[in-house]
Amino acid sequence: MKCISVAILMFAGSLEGLRAQPASAEADSAADYVLHQIVPLSRFVHITPVLGGGSQKSAVPLDRSQLHDLVVGFARDNLNYEEGPQFLKITSTVTTREGELFDKSMQYAFTFAKRTNPDSDEASMRMYAQQILPFGFVSKRKIDSVDIQIDSLPDWSVVKIEVTPDEEYTKYSRRSATKCTWYYRARGRRWINEARTSIPSSSPPFLCSSR
Repeated sequence: MKCISVAILMFAGSLEGLRAQPASAEADSAADYVLHQIVPLSRFVHITPVLGGGSQKSAVPLDRSQLHDLVVGFARDNLNYEEGPQFLKITSTVTTREGELFDKSMQYAFTFAKRTNPDSDEASMRMYAQQILPFGFVSKRKIDSVDIQIDSLPDWSVVKIEVTPDEEYTKYSRRSATKCTWYYRARGRRWINEARTSIPSSSPPFLCSSR
């Protein structure tokens, strides 16, 4: 089965990334599943370490360092091999207290079911990357989680984090797209690219609700 080639600008130029190259024979059979099944996001997508509100009215107030530490993670143990890779878009939207759009950014990622060992896992990652972005770089860590990137915020703005299947792939699927959405309210004075302050990693992940 030939895969659909889609140019996804994903993790390009990452210093921690790996050059995409053909996978070993161990992962060759995975090529059959690039035309994948869209899995409900509520099964494997979560956010940590702080769960956001389900609407703008219930947005959870966070300070600057906490917003820097938000991570969208993928529970890969909840995916099945035959479902193939899951291609995702993560959209971060910042609006002012007056409801005006201040900033919007998008990140793209893919993930898939864990393989039997790290070598097979990496081989599958390289194979998928080779097919969707032949000359790009892919980070091993980012098939497990993606750091939320917010460059700047006005005072007391609302931050909306939304995860959806990549629309380049949903148009080929019969399943209606699902999404995960969390709302936060940024506290304090305006900030731009300030240093991260860690939040204890022991906080549990929160799988998103179906919407």
